[in-house]
Amino acid sequence: MNKCNNCPRKCNIDRDSSVGFCGQSNDLKVALHQLHFYEEPCISGTKGSGTIFFSGCTHNCKGCFNKVAQDFNYGKPYTKEVEDLFMSYIKNEQVNGACLLGGEPFQQDLDVILNLVKRIKEETGKPIYIWSGYLWNDLIKDPKKLEILQYIDVIIDGQFEEDKKDLTLKHKGSWNQREIDVQKSLLNGGIVLYGME
Repeated sequence: MNKCNNCPRKCNIDRDSSVGFCGQSNDLKVALHQLHFYEEPCISGTKGSGTIFFSGCTHNCKGCFNKVAQDFNYGKPYTKEVEDLFMSYIKNEQVNGACLLGGEPFQQDLDVILNLVKRIKEETGKPIYIWSGYLWNDLIKDPKKLEILQYIDVIIDGQFEEDKKDLTLKHKGSWNQREIDVQKSLLNGGIVLYGME
């Protein structure tokens, strides 16, 4: 990846030959991928989900529930075999959709993320949920991130804020985060919250 600007540092590093300030190379890592059935309703929904946690995040939210996945070198390499296994989870008839979390999905190799979300839509047509510490307005300014959003159904945006933590919230950890209906928001040119009109 030439001139990486995925994280707020925007260091323009060529990740094919070096690593950026964040420590990320082009070797994408996965902290965890699995089927989720009811053990975490905020992720699994009503029927279950195929869930993947990408490694690497520079947001460093205080109280992050997945601190270990902030390290870009944590976990196992993201390979074709890992992607195929993840796709098999989503194709399961009992699964409602796909969840992409982290780390920070939008600080990864964005071509890989784009190919994954395209593949999910083409092969399953199931909804895709993504969690990001970035705000909607920042994401839509970046052409590659905007292209990824074309395939996403719901995004939970905004960094986790420990002083706003609320365990009663369905899909998010703190009340400052928003559940955005991506397709309606793109169509309307403004934020439409998920489940709201």
